[in-house]
Amino acid sequence: MSSSEEEWILTAKTEPTKLLHMVQRFAFPDELMASLSDKILMEWTAQWRRDCVLASLIAYRSRSDDRGTLKWLDDWKARFARAPPHNLAPLVDSRDDWVKLRSRGYGQDEILKLCDVGNKRRLAQHLMCALIFEKEIRAITARESDSENGALTRLQRHLFALRTVSEFHTAYSADNNSVDWYALARYFSTALEQGGPERGHPY
Repeated sequence: MSSSEEEWILTAKTEPTKLLHMVQRFAFPDELMASLSDKILMEWTAQWRRDCVLASLIAYRSRSDDRGTLKWLDDWKARFARAPPHNLAPLVDSRDDWVKLRSRGYGQDEILKLCDVGNKRRLAQHLMCALIFEKEIRAITARESDSENGALTRLQRHLFALRTVSEFHTAYSADNNSVDWYALARYFSTALEQGGPERGHPY
C-alpha cells in the first residue's frame, strides 16, 4: 500500500466528514473518486455504514413481534457501544449476527442487505455517490424539500433514484461492477445544466 493511500485511509477513518466536505468543494470530484481504491472507500464509509446498520436494526425491531428476534436485536444493538476485543473485527461485523440476519431475510430491509459484511465494497460506492451528489440526487427525484439529511436518508434517496430514474441507473453502473464516476458527472451535467444545484453543501 502506498504512503499516499495510507494517508488517505488515516484521514478517512479519523475525519470522514471533513474529507467529504473537501471532495464536495472540488470542481471535478469524479476525477478524484475514480482514483481512489476500494480499500479507501470502505474505510471512509465505515462509520456511516455502522450508522445505517444501527438505524435499520432499530427499524427492524419495531416491525418484529418475535421474542427471540427482539432479544437478539437488543443484544446486538447493546454491543455496538462497546469496543471490540483486541485484534478482532468490529462488533458491527459479528459473523454470528450476520448469519442470523441473513436467515431472517434481513428483516425484508434492502439497506440491511446492502450493509451485509460481504457487501462493504458495493455499499461504500453507493454511500459515496449518495453523499457527494446529494443535491443532484435531490433534484432528479424532486425531493429538494426533504428535511431529513443523515447518511441513511441520503442512501435511501440514492437507491430510490436508481430504481426510478433510468438514465441515472445507467450512468451509475459500470461494466465491471463498479461506479462509473465520469459517466455520473456527465449525466448530472446534462440533466441539471439548467439551474443545477451548486456544490459544497454542508453535511
